[in-house]
Amino acid sequence: GRRWWIALAILAALVAAAAAAYALTRPDTREVPDVTGRPLAAALAILQNAGFDPSVERTTSDAPEGRVLRQDPQPGERAEEGSEVTLTVSDGPGTAPVPDVVGQRRKRAVAALRDAGFEVRERRQASDSVERNRVISTTPAAGTPAERGSTVTLVLSSGPEQVTVPDVQGEDVEDARSTLQAAGLAANATEQEDLEAEPGTVLAQSPAPGTAVDKGSTVALTVAVEPAEVTVPEVIGRTSSRAIDILTAAGLVPNQVTEPVGDERNDGRVIAQAPEAGGTAERDSRVTITVGAYDPALDPDQPPEPPPTETLPTPEPEESP
Repeated sequence: GRRWWIALAILAALVAAAAAAYALTRPDTREVPDVTGRPLAAALAILQNAGFDPSVERTTSDAPEGRVLRQDPQPGERAEEGSEVTLTVSDGPGTAPVPDVVGQRRKRAVAALRDAGFEVRERRQASDSVERNRVISTTPAAGTPAERGSTVTLVLSSGPEQVTVPDVQGEDVEDARSTLQAAGLAANATEQEDLEAEPGTVLAQSPAPGTAVDKGSTVALTVAVEPAEVTVPEVIGRTSSRAIDILTAAGLVPNQVTEPVGDERNDGRVIAQAPEAGGTAERDSRVTITVGAYDPALDPDQPPEPPPTETLPTPEPEESP
């Protein structure tokens, strides 16, 4: 029995000695600092100053590049001094090819770019070939690798370039065509009979002057032409010269004849016309006007001329026998 007690005492002494040796030789442990959410450079400095050996693993993330996402061991745990602390660090969102959205409508194109992880900026540009609100191009171009979260500029068509319609009313039709062409517009002319305006003059236009229209649009012009038929004016009672002027201005050809009249008031004035006033006649057709020529012999107010007196011949004197 005494030997058992001696053996137990020796064993206890050995265990105590081993515990003392372990206590003297075991590594020191420290609390792991919290570096999650910090920039990588700051996290490395903190861990190294705390006596740890940091290592880095990178992964794509929406967090800014170089930001610590998580750590192992976790913050607050105790770990041996000099042990490794693994940091998982954001490598940014990564890259992706820009989707091909050329020709698509605005709403669909914006959705495709955002689904691919890009921000979208819009810019308008006039185009004669791409329909309004469809995509002309993107910057960067379709298929180009770009960092997710970066901005892609969407160039959208605003339709054809807008121009202001110039005022060409009163111009000659050929001058009006040139004016419109210089403004980037076309012209379509229709004729309208007009007695007063110079033939070929623009009477009206549509769209109105000052209207904003698509470049290349057509402006409708109404152009004056001489009427095929004209109304015969009334010239009875006019002087012959005034009647000729009126008929000529109406597009007719006056033909003057004279007729003796017994009323001195009708001398040199039109007493008849054919065709009659108010009817229609072809342009440049003839209108005959009858102009009075005063003949006193036909004037009932003039006394008749005395009949000529017969003059008898003077008898010759007889010769003396």
